[in-house]
Amino acid sequence: MSAPFLAPITLRGTHTTLEPLAAAHHDALVAAASDGELWKLWYTTVASPDNMQAYIDTALNQQQSGFGLPFVIRDNRNDKIVGCTRYMNVDAVNKRLEIGSTWHAASAQRSAAASIVKRNCCC
Repeated sequence: MSAPFLAPITLRGTHTTLEPLAAAHHDALVAAASDGELWKLWYTTVASPDNMQAYIDTALNQQQSGFGLPFVIRDNRNDKIVGCTRYMNVDAVNKRLEIGSTWHAASAQRSAAASIVKRNCCC
């Protein structure tokens, strides 16, 4: 039997680690989103502290259903969670997916921690 198309995996790069999202990441994600009050930005969608649990639950439900694989973004310099990203709109039959729903704490934006996510996801 072959391995499933999408299975939780940790992707470690020089500057960041993408690790599977878990319910235990709630407080760290609230802190990351609060760094810059990202939920107030008009050009993106980031859960507010009050809605972070629903955001996590939705992402984990999509993973359970085989339609997504959410990650937290950990900055390797300080071991701090600085955001989220995910494989989404998964089409296992055709072995295709999108990378999206990516956001970074304000202090991580324009840093190596933010720029490396694309390479970790794609390679």
